[in-house]
Amino acid sequence: MNSKCFIGIYADHIKQFIELKHSLGFKYNTEERILVRFDRLTVERCEKKIGITKELSEAWCKKTDNESYTNQYNRNVVLNQFSLYLSQVGIPSHTSHIRKHKKTFIPHIYTQGK
Repeated sequence: MNSKCFIGIYADHIKQFIELKHSLGFKYNTEERILVRFDRLTVERCEKKIGITKELSEAWCKKTDNESYTNQYNRNVVLNQFSLYLSQVGIPSHTSHIRKHKKTFIPHIYTQGK
């Protein structure tokens, strides 16, 4: 993905984070696309100060229309990883508690009656 995709206040930090993941052997392609979406959110919200706030995290973590719980969970994991990275480089950032959605599907096994 082209690093010019990042235009928000976190652009340089996101690029460095992705470079770190690549250097550790991760492909990080899907996650990079997720971070492009996060970058767009920061632009839409006119974020001016670096450091992921609880409010920004909550805005990001909301389930969107037509989104599966698995996709929502994966987006939130990526943001938490990025928040932890920011904290490690000296930029305090909020991480959220992420619960994996429990599947409620209960299979029903039909048997032939006597």
